[in-house]
Amino acid sequence: PSPSSETPFFETWLQTCMPEEGKTLNPDHPCFRPESGKVESLVALLNSSSEMKLV
Repeated sequence: PSPSSETPFFETWLQTCMPEEGKTLNPDHPCFRPESGKVESLVALLNSSSEMKLV
């Protein structure tokens, strides 16, 4: 448990994006549509890391 009362990101994602047993995933759900700016920032961060390079 985190010291703050905020729900951890992964727990929120799991409750929001994963289907209940016997149900299928909805590919149009917003949690499967990442914001391109955030994706590009993450790729730039990973590429700038001295230990990790994306090819």
